[in-house]
This record gives sequence, structure tokens and C-alpha cells, in this order.
Amino acid sequence: MKHTTFLKTLLLAPALLLAAAISTAGLATIPGMLENPADNSLQSGVGLFSGWHCDADKIEIIVDDRPAKTAAYGTPRKDTQAKCGDTDNGFGLLFMFNLYGTGQHTVKALADGIEFDSAQFTVDYLDSAYIRDFASYVPITVPSLGKEAILVWQESMQGYVISGVQDLDFTMEDVLKAAVGSWAGTWQSAWISGSTMAMGVEVVQIPGGVAFQPTSITINGTGCAAEAKQSTPITSMDAMITQVVMNDDSEVEMQLLAVESMTAVTGTFVFDSGLCAGLDGTFSLFKLEP
Repeated sequence: MKHTTFLKTLLLAPALLLAAAISTAGLATIPGMLENPADNSLQSGVGLFSGWHCDADKIEIIVDDRPAKTAAYGTPRKDTQAKCGDTDNGFGLLFMFNLYGTGQHTVKALADGIEFDSAQFTVDYLDSAYIRDFASYVPITVPSLGKEAILVWQESMQGYVISGVQDLDFTMEDVLKAAVGSWAGTWQSAWISGSTMAMGVEVVQIPGGVAFQPTSITINGTGCAAEAKQSTPITSMDAMITQVVMNDDSEVEMQLLAVESMTAVTGTFVFDSGLCAGLDGTFSLFKLEP
């Protein structure tokens, strides 16, 4: 009896393995996509794992090595008609990204236990706990789009949303034209009496467009190297910050604030490293005639 059962098992095994292989291969080729979060994206607050899959009984989401969570599946996605032959293919799972902790994470999307897509994302947040009764707004300008807006904290999303968009009365071209050139003035500090300061500004290419970058920065009278050998582009009109490295490798952070006419610039600086580490102060610079 055991011999007969064992023999039957041997005869049946190849057929069973072949059927399993066909089934697995068939499922693996069924189209599907995890659309959110996008690969290498930044996430915080309340967000969504979402996408589509043509044919499954259950869609599951696994982040890192945590237990799988079942996503809602079967919502209308007319854009999947051509791939799937029908439209009830959307899936989604709402989740609080802050619970994963700061840093990089990996998410996998599974259809009936078989992975069909994955992505990596990075989490950061103001607080790991759910923030309640918090009011905050942040004004931003986007010269490249000619817009300014207010970002308002929305508790249900645990993040900022855009509110109050309006047109700017200047363009990015106006900003670049006004910024490029030579600037000179003075700096002051509670540490030492201060002295003169100068910089040039030029337009540089950055991914996605252009920005302006301070060059030829001179900070006299610090007791350290006066000339800079490199600096970083300024990519935001709302936080005009540049990181500067002096000829003696001292690292300086400069934050600028321009008057509306773009004829004068004030700001702050701090030596982050080098012999002058800790030295900070303010400066005022005026645009020189070409």
C-alpha cells in the first residue's frame, strides 16, 4: 500500500509541478503597477499605497519586514481598460507613514501572494505622533511658475496643503536679471568689529532649470581666509541659502534676504568649521552698477 501510494506520488509529481509552474508564470505576467509611493520618493503624514492590477482575489502591501496589510481592491480605473480588458482594477491602502520611522523603507505589492511591483521611499516628519490642535502656515514663492501661495497645515493629512495661490508681480527672469552682477558692502558681528564684504552672482544650470549662485565671495577681517573657492546654487526664493567653502576649507553658511527692488541684500552668516568656527554675524550688500 505504501509502495503504491509512493509510486503514484512519483508519477503525479511532475504533472503537479508543471501545473504550478504554469499557474505561477501566468499570474506573474498579469499586468499590475504600484503607483504610490513612487520609487525614491519622500513621504510623511497620512498617505496612500495605490495602483492597479488586472486580475487578483487579494492585493497586499508589505513594508520592510512588517506583516502584510490588505488593500481595498476593485475600484474603477478606466485607464486600465486597454491593458486589462476591464476597469475594476484599482487598489488603495491609507496609512500613516510616520509610523514607519525616519529613513528609507521598501514597499512590495503582492497579488494573491506573488510580488508584482516594489518601490523605495524615505520618511521624515515634524513629530512621530499624530499632531493635534496645531496651526501653521508657510508662504512660498515659485518664480519659475510665476506664482506665490500659502502652505497651510491640515491635521487630517498630517502635512501641509496649498492654499491661496496668486500670481507674482515678477518673473524668474526678472529675479535672475536683478541678481546677476557684483555686490559689495559690510558685515558686522558681536565677536569682532567686522569689515567689508563682496560677492558676484551668476546664473547656473541645475536639474529642472536655472538658479543663481554667489561667486567670488570675499569676507575681509575675520582672521581666516578671505576668499571663497566654491559655493552652492540658491534654488529657493523663500530660503536663499548658500553653502560656502573658503580657501582654508572653512565652511560658511550664508542666508540672504533681498529687498523688493533687488538693489540691496541683507543676511546672516555663520562659520560652521575651520579656525573661525562659531563666528557669526550679519551683512548688508548693495548692487554695483555694471
